[in-house]
Amino acid sequence: METRRSRVTAFRDAALVAAFVLFLRVPFLDQAIQGDDVNYLAAAQNAQVNPLHPLRFWFVFMGDRVTMRGHTHPPFNAWFLGGLLALFGGIEEVRFHAAYILFSLIAAFSALSLARRFTAHPLIATILLLSIPAFVVNGTSLESDVPLFAFWLAVTALFVKAVDKASLGWLAASMVAMPFAAMTAFQSVLLVPVLGGPGRDQAAHCIQKVHELYGRMLGFPMITVAAMNGHTFAAGAMLALAHDFRVMRNDRGFFCLPEVDIQIPFTPPMTALIQARLSKRAAHEAMTTGKRFNAEEALARDIVHELGSEQEVLKKAVALAQTHAKKPRATLAAIKREAYRHALDLLGPKA
Repeated sequence: METRRSRVTAFRDAALVAAFVLFLRVPFLDQAIQGDDVNYLAAAQNAQVNPLHPLRFWFVFMGDRVTMRGHTHPPFNAWFLGGLLALFGGIEEVRFHAAYILFSLIAAFSALSLARRFTAHPLIATILLLSIPAFVVNGTSLESDVPLFAFWLAVTALFVKAVDKASLGWLAASMVAMPFAAMTAFQSVLLVPVLGGPGRDQAAHCIQKVHELYGRMLGFPMITVAAMNGHTFAAGAMLALAHDFRVMRNDRGFFCLPEVDIQIPFTPPMTALIQARLSKRAAHEAMTTGKRFNAEEALARDIVHELGSEQEVLKKAVALAQTHAKKPRATLAAIKREAYRHALDLLGPKA
């Protein structure tokens, strides 16, 4: 029953996203050719006679005769437009703009897939992304921006699905999409280190280093004070908890552990840190609800110790640290080791 409900929700979200894309694009199907469209169309015309090298021609740009070989985009867009020219026998605004809706839909569905994986409200996240001015405006042109956006998101979404499902099929799909991204914009080469570079082993190593940072701060042989002058979320919130005291801005910013909403469980060392620093009630509420605590709420639950204005936060934190600066370090370190032994053992190296 739950699976069926999820499928219905997924279909509904996809239909709403598609409808939103059409809402953005259909009113502008008859928009006149403008801006850099003419340059891409010139490349498309050259593709009819030199399909392997559509950018090998000269044209006039802002009064100067220049070569298209120095254009900042590879030839995918020229090939796509060239195919439309061959199909329709000429330039037709409505048909060309209608064909380019394909890229808006690829971008939209890829964004929805990523939003389902990483956010608690995928439909809202996707609609917000599609509402940014760059997507709304550039999507009505014949330029390379939206095709690049579409293929970049598609490669990423397919790769994430492949990793989650340990699927060679989804990985192959991501590999098929990659050349389209590469032939749309040179910066697509960055997808290789972004998606394939770190790897699972390096990611685990990175998380371990984060644990060690928390451990060093938790067991540091001096009194430490965190000055929280804005939003303090997730890893930043846990780093603040690793300090002995916390001073929070009173008029802006939240303390939040959003892992439950972004579907990332706390590691055992992180859980130990949170439980070592917060009361059982505060830890339970923060970890299981993802609640955003404003300054007054955080103070009431002993998440923070003092409040101050934007100008006062750092001054109060420094003053509090100075008050305890002369505590004997060896004794303080021993006290912290015993008080937080369980958390420190899990977090890693001791300060």
